[in-house]
Amino acid sequence: MSGFCLIASSRARLSPDSIAAATLAGTTLEWYDFFLYGTASALVFNKQFVPLLSPAVGTLAAFSTLAVGFIARPRARSPPGAGGSRSS
Repeated sequence: MSGFCLIASSRARLSPDSIAAATLAGTTLEWYDFFLYGTASALVFNKQFVPLLSPAVGTLAAFSTLAVGFIARPRARSPPGAGGSRSS
């Protein structure tokens, strides 16, 4: 039996409830990660990583990295398997 048949048969047994629970858990974890990074960007990263810049410019630099990650994540998932999450 090939590996593809094993994967296809194991996916067929998943209930919609377990798929929804896994999706909810993954989405919650991802958004919590962005929440923590956003909070740390506002409070810590401007002083920690760019101390030579003014506080306003350091905060903008920290939020810029947050924006890049926030925009790039869905864009990387758009074409399946193209530079992002291979499970989508």
